[in-house]
Amino acid sequence: SVSSGIYVDTEAPAAPVLSSPHDGSTAADNTPSFNWNDVADPSGVKYRIQVAADEEFSFVEIDESWIGNSEYTSSVLLEQGTYWWRVRARDGALNTGVWSGTWSLTVNHIPVLSWAGIEGYEDDGVYPDSGTEISSFTYKVKYSDADGVKPVSMVLKIDRQGNGNWAEYDMDAVPGTVDYKAGVVYE
Repeated sequence: SVSSGIYVDTEAPAAPVLSSPHDGSTAADNTPSFNWNDVADPSGVKYRIQVAADEEFSFVEIDESWIGNSEYTSSVLLEQGTYWWRVRARDGALNTGVWSGTWSLTVNHIPVLSWAGIEGYEDDGVYPDSGTEISSFTYKVKYSDADGVKPVSMVLKIDRQGNGNWAEYDMDAVPGTVDYKAGVVYE
């Protein structure tokens, strides 16, 4: 006698285990990458990730459903602050597992220093590019911060002799420039 039957998969996949960024860590990048361990299921697995501005996930900033691998890089520019993230798995039979544990991540944008982009200062921030020991030089640098935060101070350090004796010079913002997100020139 031959027996037959239909198998219906009703077992949900296990919760993913989060791997990075680690719980309580800080990221300087406002488009962080999230990683978790693969969940095994014979029918295949896809994942849903949520990133929220609160522990209760009432204010979800990222909700990416059913991606095919165990990593995700945010396409959303996260503002400076603390976020919570979690992941759940769904198998090929559309059984959805429980959420992983929740981890927190603080996004803290790092300010950027760049050459001023002003004529004569494009390549190295110094004008003129060369001179004698008695020549005067002007140094300009552009400071920008994604959060619009003004620096506490801006100090230029120069080792004139190459012997490790650094002279310090306070730099001031060029008058009339106040948009720290776009960048402020210091001299």
